[in-house]
Amino acid sequence: MSSIFVIIILAVVTILSFIFFKPRKRPPLGYGFWNAQSISGHDLARMFATNNEVDRLVEMLYLDSTLVPEAKSFQSSAAAVGIPALFRRFSVPVPDTEEIIKGLLGALQDVPGDVIYAMSVLGVGQYLGSLEDEVVLALIEQLSRSGENPKNLVKVCDALGYIGNKLAVEPLENMLENKLPQEVQNAASKAHSRLEVTQ
Repeated sequence: MSSIFVIIILAVVTILSFIFFKPRKRPPLGYGFWNAQSISGHDLARMFATNNEVDRLVEMLYLDSTLVPEAKSFQSSAAAVGIPALFRRFSVPVPDTEEIIKGLLGALQDVPGDVIYAMSVLGVGQYLGSLEDEVVLALIEQLSRSGENPKNLVKVCDALGYIGNKLAVEPLENMLENKLPQEVQNAASKAHSRLEVTQ
C-alpha cells in the first residue's frame, strides 16, 4: 500500500515538474560550426525543418555576415526552404512562431526576397498572430524603397494581399497611382482587390 502511495507521489511530482519548469534551451551551434560547414544551406535548413529544430532555423536567421561570410546564404535558405517546410510539417507553438517572425524581420534587409516569401507562407497559414501588424508595416516599408527590385515589389504586393491586413490598403492605393513597371502595377492591383474582398 505504501509503495503505491510513493509511486503516485513521484508521478505527480514528475508531471508538475514538466508543467512548471521549461526545458533548457540548447546552446547555439556557434560561428565555428557555420564557418566550417560543408553542407549547403538548403540542405541544413531542410534537415532542421524535418527534425523540428526551430532554434537552429532561428539561429540561421540571426547569423552575422561579418563573422560568417556565408551568412546571407544561410539566412536565405532558412527563409526560403526551412521555415515554409517547418510550418507544413509541424504545428509550431506560438512562442517559437514569434521568435521565427522576429528573426525574419531582422533578416529582411539582408535577404528581402526570401524573407518576403516566408512571410507570405506564414500569412497564408494565419501564423502571424500578434505580430501581424509589425510584419505588414515592415513589408510596407519595403514598398517605399524607390530603388527596390521590381520582383521583390511584386512579392511584397502578393504577401500583403495574402496577409489581408487593412494597414496595407492605403500604401497599395498609392502604388496604383504611381508610375511603376506594369508587373508591379498588376501585383498591386491584385493585392488591393484581395484586401477589398477580405474587408
